[in-house]
Amino acid sequence: MLTLYFGEIKTGRLTRLRYLGYSLLLLIIILLLTLLLGLVLGAVEQLVGGDIVTTQQRLADLFGLPALLVITLTGAAATFAGLNLMAKRARDIGLPGWISVAILYALELMLSFAASANAGLAVHGLALLALLVAPSNLVLRRRYAGYGDRHF
Repeated sequence: MLTLYFGEIKTGRLTRLRYLGYSLLLLIIILLLTLLLGLVLGAVEQLVGGDIVTTQQRLADLFGLPALLVITLTGAAATFAGLNLMAKRARDIGLPGWISVAILYALELMLSFAASANAGLAVHGLALLALLVAPSNLVLRRRYAGYGDRHF
């Protein structure tokens, strides 16, 4: 499974259903890790006495840079896994994988700064919907194979 998220960077492909499933699994993993982090913060806050400032200071003293590094690396890994899934799905529908993802995020950033953050989110949502709805390039090739040979 790790190969699917982090491997086949240049050649991998994903069909619609596999893209949906692995994207949802990644989202669930991210949500569970976020919930776990929130539970740890809440537990430490209760142990300290309910003061959030004291809790933050105590956690910074106990964990500090190593915890920040682990959280940052985990976030970077999850982001890369999501982008790799998008690139694989884009390749499956016949687009250049990483170039398509880069163009999509550049467009989102430009719209977020030029119009609003909601415009960037709307473009991202439409792109994800298009990746889920568009048929695979192999399906199209099989469906329309031989039509160029027929004379009407």
